[in-house]
Amino acid sequence: MAKPELKKRWWIGIKPKTVKGVELEKALGTVEASDGEKLAAALQALTPAINKARAELKGQKDLLKDLDALESLAEGEAKKVLAELAKTKAAAAKAAEKAADKKDADDEGDDEEPSEDRLFDVELHRKTLKRALRQPLVFGFSVGSRAENRSLALGVRGNPMKFGKLAKEKGGGAKACFGRLMAAPGEANKLVLTLEGPLVPGTVKALRMFCKENKITLFKKFAVIVDGQEAEAGSDDDDETPDDGTTAAPKAAAAATAAAGEAAAPPAKPIEVLEDRRREFKKARAAWVAVKTRAEQDLEKVKDGAHMAYIADPAQFPKVVAGCKAVDEILDNLDDELRDTLDQYASTPLRSQKKLEDLAATATGILERYQRFVADNKMMRAIDEKEFADVAVHAPVTKALADLRKSLG
Repeated sequence: MAKPELKKRWWIGIKPKTVKGVELEKALGTVEASDGEKLAAALQALTPAINKARAELKGQKDLLKDLDALESLAEGEAKKVLAELAKTKAAAAKAAEKAADKKDADDEGDDEEPSEDRLFDVELHRKTLKRALRQPLVFGFSVGSRAENRSLALGVRGNPMKFGKLAKEKGGGAKACFGRLMAAPGEANKLVLTLEGPLVPGTVKALRMFCKENKITLFKKFAVIVDGQEAEAGSDDDDETPDDGTTAAPKAAAAATAAAGEAAAPPAKPIEVLEDRRREFKKARAAWVAVKTRAEQDLEKVKDGAHMAYIADPAQFPKVVAGCKAVDEILDNLDDELRDTLDQYASTPLRSQKKLEDLAATATGILERYQRFVADNKMMRAIDEKEFADVAVHAPVTKALADLRKSLG
C-alpha cells in the first residue's frame, strides 16, 4: 500500500469504492493549493476530515493505520510551517525596526550634529522624542519664564554642552541646562533629563510648559537627575507658570491673589468624598479592563473559528477575511484610551480637584463613544450567536460599559 502523502490522489487511490471520503479529499486538495499561513491552517483542518474518514472505515485496520500516519504527517508539517512563519515574521519585524531606525537617522541627518534649524524644529522633535523610549538623546534647554525664552535643542547625536549654548542663544540669554534625556525604565510616559552641567531651577516646570505650548504629548511626567540624584520632578498636575529666577511676584501680592481665588472658587469637595469616588473609579477600571481583555481573547477565538470553518471552501474564504477585518475594527474602536484616562485619574493627587473633574469628563466622553459603537455594531451581536466559537462579546461589553457609566456618575 502506498505511503501516506498530503495529496488528494493518495487518498483517492487507497480508499475503497464504498467509501465517499469527500471531506478528506477536499481538505487534501486545499493543502495542495495553499502556502504560508493558509497552508498551516489547512494542515490543521485535516484532523476533523480524517476523523470523518475514520468513521467510514470502521474495521479496516490497515487503512485506519494509514490515516493515523497521515494525521501524524500533517501535524509534523504544520509545526514546520508554523516555525518557518514565525522565523519569517521575526525577520520582517527586525527589518522593519531597522528601516524605522534608518528613517529616524535620515530625519536627523548624517552629520555629527544636525543643522541649527533642525536642532530646534518642534515638528521634528515630536518624531525624535519617540526614540527616547528606547535610547538616550542629546539635548540643550533654555529655562525661560516666558514662552519666547523657552527653547529645546534636540538630537540623536552631538555635543550636549554645545546644544546648551545654542539653546541659551535661542532663548535670548535665559539660563540653559544640557545633557541627555530618555524615558524612565518601566514608565513610558515619564521623561528623565540627566544633566551634564549644573541644575537650572525650574527646569521641569519650564519643559512641561514648553511641551504644552508645542503640543508635545508623548510624556506626562518629568524628572531632572543631577549627580545621580533626582533634583526636580513634576507632571501635568502642576499648572503653575515656571520661573527661572528672573521674575518673582512679591509674597504679599501672591497671598492676596490666592485669597481672592479661593473666595471666587467653588467650595472644595471633602477628601472623604473624593477618596470614595476614587475607589469606585479603581473598581470600575479593573472591571472594564478584565472584560476588555476577555473580549480581545474571545474575538481572536472567533477569527480562528471562522478560518477553520471555511479553510477548505475557497469560495467562502474571502468572506471570512472580510469578517475578520470587521472583528479587527471592534478591537480598534475599543482602544486603550478609556483605561489610560482612568489610570491618570487614579494617579492624580486629590488636591487637584479641577484636574480630577476634567479627567472624569474626558472619561465620560470616551465611554459614551464606546457605548455608541457597541450599540450599533451588528458584528458583535452576531458573535453572541456563537456560530464560530462558544463566546459572548456584545452582552458582557454592554453590561461592563453600563456599570462603568454608573460609577462615573
